[in-house]
Amino acid sequence: MSPFDTHPDVALGRLAAAQHSVVGWAQLVEIGIRGAALGRRLERGRLYRVHRGVYAVGNPRLTREGRWLAAVLAAGPGAVLSHLDAAVLWGIHDRTSARIHVTSPRRTGAASRAIRLHRARRLDTEDITVRDAIPVTTVARTSVDLTDVVGRERLSRILREAAYQRLLDLDALDATIARAHGRRRVSILVSAVQEHRPGTVLRSELEHRFLELCRTHGLPAPESNVRIEIDARRYELDCFWPEQGVVVELDGAAAHATARAFEADRARDAALVAAGLTPLRYTWRRLERDERRVVAELAAVLAPHPGARSSRDIRCRIPSDDA
Repeated sequence: MSPFDTHPDVALGRLAAAQHSVVGWAQLVEIGIRGAALGRRLERGRLYRVHRGVYAVGNPRLTREGRWLAAVLAAGPGAVLSHLDAAVLWGIHDRTSARIHVTSPRRTGAASRAIRLHRARRLDTEDITVRDAIPVTTVARTSVDLTDVVGRERLSRILREAAYQRLLDLDALDATIARAHGRRRVSILVSAVQEHRPGTVLRSELEHRFLELCRTHGLPAPESNVRIEIDARRYELDCFWPEQGVVVELDGAAAHATARAFEADRARDAALVAAGLTPLRYTWRRLERDERRVVAELAAVLAPHPGARSSRDIRCRIPSDDA
């Protein structure tokens, strides 16, 4: 028995609840709404035409997700949300364009003032998935597609956000790039991906961004990559203000992703505190999205104030190069 073997309006309600209040013509036919029955629901305001063969249920004002799904349905079987809109759906970007980006492997469906339709020469099953009931390109395929519409810097930021959210699968990305023969600008993605390989966690770029933030806001410049010794254990500090006893660690994407690394970071912070230092940790995301608060925190710990620890209270030493 079909899941829609019930009253058409009940089935329609179930579809609407599962699909952001959007249904396609084929689905309406399956539940018994076609011809005159479809016309009556359009006249009574039960359905509203969004695109050819795509309808909103109950209210013509759709959510963003509803507009995305409507665009995908309008592009025909096999179509998926892609490019900037896919990146926004995945939560790795926050801006899209006036028209919704949809990729279709077929010649059916047409672009419109609301839809920017991309014809895919190849759309493998490994490149598509469903998120929030919306067919969409995977993060890896989205990254490849974005080379058509964004520059190197923005693409790198999107990859950085994907890595931060644990959505960046480098093996899947490598495989998708390998399938992208003939893509004109895929080289910028290959270059950006290199920054996310293990051992190249954007450390230099992250340090540059942090030092730039200090300069811009008039904060004292730290010493960088300083080695210290605490209780016979050596540590290398990303940024260090010896007079104030302040340490800043810059956490690059995936640098501390494992449970062992997480525990090691906490043990390191505890050792720094026990030695009289004040450790702070900042990610690229915080430097980009929470700059004002980061600056306020740094200004507070770096400013002299009554009762502050002096350098004599700091129980660590800087080893010599040959120690």
